[in-house]
Amino acid sequence: MLFVALARAALIPAHLRFAEIPAHLTSPEIVEKRGSNIFPCHGSADPYIDDRWVKATPTHDLASCKKSGLPPIHFNGEDDALTPHRALDGRLNVEYVRDRGYFADLPLDEIRKVSLSWTYVRS
Repeated sequence: MLFVALARAALIPAHLRFAEIPAHLTSPEIVEKRGSNIFPCHGSADPYIDDRWVKATPTHDLASCKKSGLPPIHFNGEDDALTPHRALDGRLNVEYVRDRGYFADLPLDEIRKVSLSWTYVRS
């Protein structure tokens, strides 16, 4: 949301995008707590640059990439910059299995509906 808000403040059109992803490198503690490695509403941003929508995942800073063994995400404004499919050692990281579409504003009702359809372990 912050990336979209900042882009819009700079007069760059942008919208939110959501996708369902299994995150294969999620820590066992998180998988146990959530009951799954599936993130049904993983968010990203799509700024409109040079007459096209560019997909961007602004969630992994360099320090977290290094700690997780992921290649850094390079946003150049021309190519899509999404969460890396594989870690630096070749292990599968994420798969984009379902595009839930793009939205001008946070689709909170849709996120709740989708999230409630998943069974999570509650602490």
